Amino acid sequence: MAFCSICASYGEEPYAGDDVVVSRAMGRHALGLLGRLRDAIHPESLTWNPIRCYDRMSTSDEIAYVPLAFGYSNYARAGFRPNLVKFTNVPRAADGVARGGILGGVGTTVSALSKQPEAALAYAQYIASAEVQSGVFFQGGGQPGHRAAWLSPEVNAASSNFFLDTLETLDNGFLRPRYNGFIHVQDNSFLISHTFLTGERTADETLDALDDLYRGSRRL
Repeated sequence: MAFCSICASYGEEPYAGDDVVVSRAMGRHALGLLGRLRDAIHPESLTWNPIRCYDRMSTSDEIAYVPLAFGYSNYARAGFRPNLVKFTNVPRAADGVARGGILGGVGTTVSALSKQPEAALAYAQYIASAEVQSGVFFQGGGQPGHRAAWLSPEVNAASSNFFLDTLETLDNGFLRPRYNGFIHVQDNSFLISHTFLTGERTADETLDALDDLYRGSRRL
């Protein structure tokens, strides 16, 4: 996902074509940047997901800055951990726009097999409403998806301005592809790109493997 963010930030959206993830020049550039970041990061971070990273940030003084990671607003709330984690937009592109952050998260749907579809739909609409998202959902520890909650002064006051300070990233984010095979691509691309960061693959070998995985996924 960091690879995708870098490519999108520099103006080339990954997975936009049918044959390769990105152009070879952009792929080499993105991997090269990740390689330079790898040389500057906490030595344990190649084994961490964002939550483990934020746990270390909020309970020690070992990490000052993380350039790319999914946002979790609970770490910006007083009392959640010993130290607050302050969030901001992704690094800006050359034109000054915070572009390329990955859009994602857990959604809500109604099963086609539901025996009570009307009631289920009504409940989904209720929990997705501005009032609930800005109120009890956030107060209960949830991270709202409704824009009204992201703009709410009360919600932001309780989360060190997490939502306002990252809103530009969402407005200019990269929406992951949603075709049937992409979950397979995402899960396995991580394993491929990780071998580049550990020195087991060259940049071109990594890009070849990513392209092969992508092409195969189009047939799933």
